[in-house]
Amino acid sequence: MKKDKSKIRLLGKQAWCVICIDKNPKTIKKADFLIPVRIGHYDRLPDDSDIDNRVMGVCEECLKHRNEFQKNNHSPVNLDHKHLVYKNI
Repeated sequence: MKKDKSKIRLLGKQAWCVICIDKNPKTIKKADFLIPVRIGHYDRLPDDSDIDNRVMGVCEECLKHRNEFQKNNHSPVNLDHKHLVYKNI
């Protein structure tokens, strides 16, 4: 018998907009960009050991409300990014 190849579900293979998840009421939107978690150029990790390289997913609407540093340093979504975080800090 021939196997039926149906479409693969992408639910577990997407980055979500962290800001929309934290809003009240919560909404779940797919992230369009990755932006740095830090606010400025040389912000440090909470334990003050190194520069914060973490990134989070945001949708186009939420990107409009971020600061200039985050807007200028957005990148396309890469699920294999080494420093990707899934929930807001």
